[in-house]
Amino acid sequence: MRGAIKFLVPAILIGLTACLPNPEGPTLDPPGTVDEPSDPGDPEAFDSNFNSIQINGDFSGISWTPTDARNNLTLIEDNLWQIWASVENADFADNNLTFKFTHDGDWAPDNFGAGDSPGQAILDGNPSDIILDFPGPRGFYAFWLNDETLQYSFEPDIAEGTLSGTFSFEGADPGPVGLTLWATGGQFDVELWSITATGSFEFGELADSLYTVVATAPGYGTVTQENIRVEDGSSENVLFEFTGGSDDSAVPDQPWATPIIDGTLEGEWTEVYDDGGHLGLWNLVNMDYDALHASWDGDSLYLAVSGNFAGTYNSLNIYIDADYGEGSGLSDLSLIQGEDDYAPVINRLNKLVDFAAVPEFGAEFATSTWGHVDLELSSLAADGTAVTLGRGAIAASEDALELSIPWSLLYPGLGGDGVVPPFAQIAVFALIGSNSDSAMSDDSLPLVDNLNAPDAVVIIPVDEDGE
Repeated sequence: MRGAIKFLVPAILIGLTACLPNPEGPTLDPPGTVDEPSDPGDPEAFDSNFNSIQINGDFSGISWTPTDARNNLTLIEDNLWQIWASVENADFADNNLTFKFTHDGDWAPDNFGAGDSPGQAILDGNPSDIILDFPGPRGFYAFWLNDETLQYSFEPDIAEGTLSGTFSFEGADPGPVGLTLWATGGQFDVELWSITATGSFEFGELADSLYTVVATAPGYGTVTQENIRVEDGSSENVLFEFTGGSDDSAVPDQPWATPIIDGTLEGEWTEVYDDGGHLGLWNLVNMDYDALHASWDGDSLYLAVSGNFAGTYNSLNIYIDADYGEGSGLSDLSLIQGEDDYAPVINRLNKLVDFAAVPEFGAEFATSTWGHVDLELSSLAADGTAVTLGRGAIAASEDALELSIPWSLLYPGLGGDGVVPPFAQIAVFALIGSNSDSAMSDDSLPLVDNLNAPDAVVIIPVDEDGE
């Protein structure tokens, strides 16, 4: 999600339908309302059958390790324990939420598992996991366990608070600002959402709690707003003021190194992404990425990919966004077209890949190789028209592909070589393909789950100080 963001916390009660069929089984009556939990007061003043209770599961901020302090529930009434937990989308991808309760920080001699009906646990050796039919959505949930009756319950944090904000920059606007929202009113700080926004942002349907927002703007650093009180139905607005900035041009920051473009990956390169040893299916035909590298000097940007490129019948494609964050350029690679005499390169660059999930990305340049020798750098218009810029400084081998692009080509009209826009960011996406728009290896830089709809690109900050 980008731009104006709403954090969606559930506004409905999710019923318990545990792994046994009776949906009308007993559930625990929670104390008070969910969005205004009881004050735990002094836990030593309450009676309980155990020194501590833990929830153990697959959802965010919780582990399957009973000794993990994050798993501890708080005793809020006689025999009644409670914890607030953040449940992320990935935690219930199969529409199930799986967990168990333990006591005194150990699985032994017994632990709490699924009983004979929903909402009823048993404490008998090592019973089955509690599995809830849980379609979502993500958000804050309160979990309770009564250690006397062994009844458990959970409910969403129903709330309608709003937290919004705007940005003010002393210098040039750097584009997208990174934002992280933390809930800080509970036992542990919980990260709720990390997003980017331009101009303004909004987090909606928030619980009655304290929040912290951390904002990071390229070239300006980080500004933090803490202890923001949001109440049910209230609307809070904060202003992030960033000092610093520059004029309409800047010089690139370090590394300021000039590699030799010869396909050997020797010299002063900086590795900006490593795929962690991932082997794509086309590794069987000797085509596989390992890492992306970058460097630059006063004249040019230098990019390289490394890996196993001994195969000679597939293409290495690199798509480059010179002004990441502006949303300009080409986002749907299936639109790439060109003159008939440029058809071989068009066929390689044209792919069924759409960056709709990364709206800040739009490629203005691309390169494609075939058999280490057929090398082309192309410009890409927003309508998909590709124009060859010739071979230029590009070299490939069985181990690496290297290229250089002059700053004057990436940023024309700035008045000369060696200058870039303030806070300039380059974004890169690399894939391995063939002559068909659908023929691609399950290998890319960065790695993504769905190559037809990537949700990530490699971002390279070229100028972070705006000067």
